Amino acid sequence: MASTTILEMMKPYTLVFILVCCSISPMLQFTEEFQLNEPRISDSGPKSAGTSVSPASGSMYGGDNVTITGSGFLEMATNSLTNDGLTHSWSTSVADSIQGGYGENDIGVTSNGDVHIVYFNYDTRQLKHAVHNGQSWSRSVISTASAGSQYRGVELQIDDNDNLHVAHWVTGDYLHYRTYDGTSWTLNYTTSNVDSYGVSLALNSLNHAHITFSTPGYVCSGLSIAYYNSTSSSWTKKSLDSSSSYIGCYSAVGIDSNDAVHVTYRDHSNSRHNYITNESGTWDKYQISNTNSPAYYNDLAVKSNDDIFIIHRNSNGIRYAEGTPGGSWSQGGVYSNNGEESSLVLDANDNPHLIHWHSGNDDLMYSTRSSSGTWSTTTVDGGSDDTGRRNGVTIDHNHIIHVAYADVNNKQLKYATKATGLVNSYTIEVQFGNYGNVTATVVSDTLMYVSTPVASSKGNVSLGAWDSSGIYHPLNLSYQYTDPDDVDGDGIENSLDDCPDEAGNSTIDQQGCPDFDGDGYSNSGDAFPQDASEHQDSDGDGVGDNADEFPNDSSESVDSDGDGVGDNADAFPSNPYESADSDGDGVGDNSD
Repeated sequence: MASTTILEMMKPYTLVFILVCCSISPMLQFTEEFQLNEPRISDSGPKSAGTSVSPASGSMYGGDNVTITGSGFLEMATNSLTNDGLTHSWSTSVADSIQGGYGENDIGVTSNGDVHIVYFNYDTRQLKHAVHNGQSWSRSVISTASAGSQYRGVELQIDDNDNLHVAHWVTGDYLHYRTYDGTSWTLNYTTSNVDSYGVSLALNSLNHAHITFSTPGYVCSGLSIAYYNSTSSSWTKKSLDSSSSYIGCYSAVGIDSNDAVHVTYRDHSNSRHNYITNESGTWDKYQISNTNSPAYYNDLAVKSNDDIFIIHRNSNGIRYAEGTPGGSWSQGGVYSNNGEESSLVLDANDNPHLIHWHSGNDDLMYSTRSSSGTWSTTTVDGGSDDTGRRNGVTIDHNHIIHVAYADVNNKQLKYATKATGLVNSYTIEVQFGNYGNVTATVVSDTLMYVSTPVASSKGNVSLGAWDSSGIYHPLNLSYQYTDPDDVDGDGIENSLDDCPDEAGNSTIDQQGCPDFDGDGYSNSGDAFPQDASEHQDSDGDGVGDNADEFPNDSSESVDSDGDGVGDNADAFPSNPYESADSDGDGVGDNSD
């Protein structure tokens, strides 16, 4: 991290004070006031370790495709969402046989992609847990109700640690809340005086449960909330609204990014759609609608900007309401008056996705709103009585919709899935020395592709990456820019270079080819590439022509006495007057 030190900023007489302070303090903490407004730099961690670039060189004109490998790229990347533009279809399958009953259920997906459904089997009185691991379903019993008892209003949430949280109503007007840590279920909280209309569950940033419900009555007689209080390490049960005789049915709860709680519910006495929140620090109540008998089958979701999105049913069908506490609410129709028992989820772009039961033809329906604001509805499954009357919906981190629902006529718990069409697009800004940044496409945590920028001159540059937080990470990589007119960079243009892909300084037999000994002859044309004094051996005797006194006679290369006869053929190699001894008597023929 680049910063201005204390010594640079303080006057000399202040230095004495600083040194004294340092002598009695183990560490001097620098604050942001002393830091220059320059980019933050990280030179540690997996981003700069084990990286590679291929190819490691390319044209200074840019536009070459380069692959960079390393680690931690997804953590560094900026994630943008795009739509694949494809038409996706529903796939349905059977998760379990429920042996009759409506099979109240909810669904969630853990970070590893496993699908979890918690549901009630009316005939066996079992609260069950089904898990799909990508290959098949496994099922287990969570709890069995006593004879004559039922579980209703099953709600499931999955926290940041992949623990399951489940809340539901129990015959006798009880509320049960339990958790699953991946190994076993624990019953964490129970309370009484709870109506079966509209149990709802949400988790805050600490993964603490907040459960809304109504007090039993003719059609509910009060809205309440139970939540785990981290301050007291205990549960708190609180009345939120008892302002009329019949109020609090069909509650739905959500929690925003600041841990403010938002609840929507029905005021049956006054035929109102109400909403209450503690966003201001106290509980404030608002009215969303009072027309056409609203607020049946409420569901609520919090948008990424903390605005609230609500669906409900009135006498005209399924409606939506969208807004903020104390502000105006945008409201409109979603589907006809045959739509009931809806479940809501928002995708990563805050687009709403609704699953609901068509009471007229007993089909499971799906409604969504396009970016232009137009709602469309299609059939997910149908053809038998009460298909989808009990349902739950979620969207996983890969933008896949998952739906659990009951097919009562066929006595099945069913599962449907479909892609939303959203696709993650991960990018990182890669810096090529002083030639600027280009956007790399991140394919995986260890791989990204980038197209090189234009360079003003050939040479090597260092590579680095800018993460989504604006921190620079040196990649410990070098990339070589080459001149496309002189690819090998030896100063000889490709058109004149006999070895355009290999740098060299030969000038005689070839231009621009490697010449180890620098004698002007290329290595390939030099019989002695490591000897600058030789380049040719005409007779092939291993002695260069320059040193060979008989360059065309492979049997001779030296004439020690200079008599014109090579030493190999000279009987007297050191006597210039003799070269032959015909009779072998040791006396040269000239003297014999």
